[in-house]
Amino acid sequence: LNLINLLFYDNRIFFHFETYLSSAIMLSIESDPGLLLGASKSVDVANLMKYGQFKKKDFDKEAEGCTKGEWPLRISNLEKLFGTMPLSITTNISELEKLRKLRNNVAHAFGRDIDKSRLYNVSQTIPMERLSFERFSKWQHIIEKIVMDVDAIFVKNHIGSFQPLMVYHQIYTESDKATDTKSIGERVKKLKRQLGRDIDRKYGKTYCRTLVNYYEHL
Repeated sequence: LNLINLLFYDNRIFFHFETYLSSAIMLSIESDPGLLLGASKSVDVANLMKYGQFKKKDFDKEAEGCTKGEWPLRISNLEKLFGTMPLSITTNISELEKLRKLRNNVAHAFGRDIDKSRLYNVSQTIPMERLSFERFSKWQHIIEKIVMDVDAIFVKNHIGSFQPLMVYHQIYTESDKATDTKSIGERVKKLKRQLGRDIDRKYGKTYCRTLVNYYEHL
């Protein structure tokens, strides 16, 4: 399989994997900033958003250490933040490194070895690397398993209802903050509509009202 064809063959698997991982890590840190203190769930992120200085850029450096560079270092940084990582990651370091290098070659050297393609004294065009369907399938399986395992850890232990809370924080910030029953009810309706539009999941009125009451009474 020609590497350039990967751009069209199934880039959802190979080229969106790191984007997904970066987003999941960033969202976990934002929703559970106590991770940065080595004390998960020690910081009420809703309180921090409402009254503190909640700036996403403050978390960028920590997330970057888990998503850039060689995989042994990434995993070390992941374990410092989140604890033990699933076996789907820790037992596939070698394959993840091969995939990382291949992806970089496709992205930066048209599917050719980056170092060899920078030998300016060589007149021949370096041939593109090739990828067997067997290895392609193997990597596809590894990535799918990692995504499932990481999702289970991050959503259950850290993210929770953070995204809906962020949506309501924005609604509340832009509202007149009136506390009468009618005004709060209107904000509940607006939250329900916006969640249905922005997040690929339906949220009931009871859930939205509970979230609004929690936030408003902080």
